Amino acid sequence: MYRIALQNHPMFLSHSGSSAGLRKDKQSGSLPWPVLLSLFFSVLCRPIPAADTTPNLFPFVIPGDDLSAGITNMSFLNNGAADQLVTVKDGHFYAGGKRIRFWGMNTDYEANYPTREQAEMLARRFSKLGMNLVRITHTDQVYAPRGLFDPAFRGEMKINPERIDRLDYFIAELKKHGIYVELSLHVSHLKMMGKKGIPEVGSVRYGFGSGLPLWNENFIEAEKQYARDFFGHVNPYTGKPYTEEPAVAFVEIINENGILCAWPRGHLKNTWSDALRADLQSAWNSYLRRKYQTTDALRQAWASGERGAGGEELLRNPKFDRGTHAWDLQRIQPSSGTLQVSKDGFAGKPCLIATSDPKSDQTWHVNLNQTQIALEKGCIYRLTFAARADKPVKLRVSMTKSSPPWSDLGLTMEPDLTSEWQTFSQCFAAKDTESQSRLMIRIGQM
Repeated sequence: MYRIALQNHPMFLSHSGSSAGLRKDKQSGSLPWPVLLSLFFSVLCRPIPAADTTPNLFPFVIPGDDLSAGITNMSFLNNGAADQLVTVKDGHFYAGGKRIRFWGMNTDYEANYPTREQAEMLARRFSKLGMNLVRITHTDQVYAPRGLFDPAFRGEMKINPERIDRLDYFIAELKKHGIYVELSLHVSHLKMMGKKGIPEVGSVRYGFGSGLPLWNENFIEAEKQYARDFFGHVNPYTGKPYTEEPAVAFVEIINENGILCAWPRGHLKNTWSDALRADLQSAWNSYLRRKYQTTDALRQAWASGERGAGGEELLRNPKFDRGTHAWDLQRIQPSSGTLQVSKDGFAGKPCLIATSDPKSDQTWHVNLNQTQIALEKGCIYRLTFAARADKPVKLRVSMTKSSPPWSDLGLTMEPDLTSEWQTFSQCFAAKDTESQSRLMIRIGQM
């Protein structure tokens, strides 16, 4: 169980101005002004009791290597070998002149490199399940044996011969049983940038979604060389390079990465080295000089079409002087929680206390919400809040529509809370005009 305190900083949501809250600033094209929302959290946790066991249940196990015949054999959904080039026509996929629909699964890490016996069994097993596509991903985050890169070349993207041989045989077996593949070029590597990579990157661990330095020429060249090595080598079991292999239905250039992915997760601030941030700043400044030539030209271009906005408050009951009015704690059973106001908060100011007992593995089962927030498409807002927890907790803060389809409106934050008060701030541009926006603070997670 844990408790979250939201506190007046002061807390408000408003149009452009100073202080704190969520405020509307400028139309798109302007540089962001302070548009703030302050929330203060305090989180207490206790172990969740184990769920009661239910009688009258019995084990029902389907072996992972089951290849038996029978009515559950769905291999008829595949049409022979995956040896016809996949094309697109009129918005549909075709293989060998016939329409095809794909249904399959992922393999990742060491699952991409089965032994020959395992590869033969898995290909037959997938075929029996009616699959005709396997997405082979996360080949690039770690070194062999879990990944494709050779540990003898630390910091470089050199392919390990034994791993690529296993992968080649696996793909050849999938092809034989009518199963196409999707190959991922970049999923999660960053620290492997070649011998001339950004200083410090080779010694710092950057995880999944940490951001991709596509602005850095050394990284770009290393990425190109890796693509040549990976897709250009000939699979000895099919006799074709992957650039000419019809069994490769799709190539995924980049997966859930880049700055737009890293920013809301806090990686630029918490994970990136000073050298990587400085390298991005230098590349950005160089781009601006090439595009605009002068600072005055830059200001004029970025101010085009902007208009001012008022400074009125957008959040209701921002100082909690009306108790919990306008704040709602959504609870989906079996999870539970409470909401109250305390005068003993950060810096002696009132705060909102939310207790949560998340008894479900669904992180959205306990949410702190405020609805009826009006946003205007293209206007820039800033969300600012402070938070703490008795032990490390990750929150998810977002702005969405408050009715189906619950669309994202431009804000996503994932702050990591500690026992010390911290302030978090992020600008966002509203993706749509919406009078019934919802600020959602997901607290049903640890």
